[in-house]
Amino acid sequence: MEDIDISVLDNMIEKHVVEDDDAEKNKLLAGLSEAKQELDNLQGPIRDYTFIRNELVCKLYYEFGVSAIALSNLSGLSRQMIHKIVKENDGEKIY
Repeated sequence: MEDIDISVLDNMIEKHVVEDDDAEKNKLLAGLSEAKQELDNLQGPIRDYTFIRNELVCKLYYEFGVSAIALSNLSGLSRQMIHKIVKENDGEKIY
């Protein structure tokens, strides 16, 4: 049997491990970049729906007397957030 040069074998294994790590790293970086892009694309609709939600909260609170507790239960927002929304829009009709 022929003697195998261990250092050559180690270099080959190391090269494959590094290449595999680089490929995985590149795949992860590409995934991160794609996730960021998708999140950026969602910012517009999130702003729109947040504005709509705030309009509805204010109208229900001011015009129909729905309590902050009830609005909190319906919307999933905290009572503090409901009060913040209605306070920020106090005196001006955003709806």
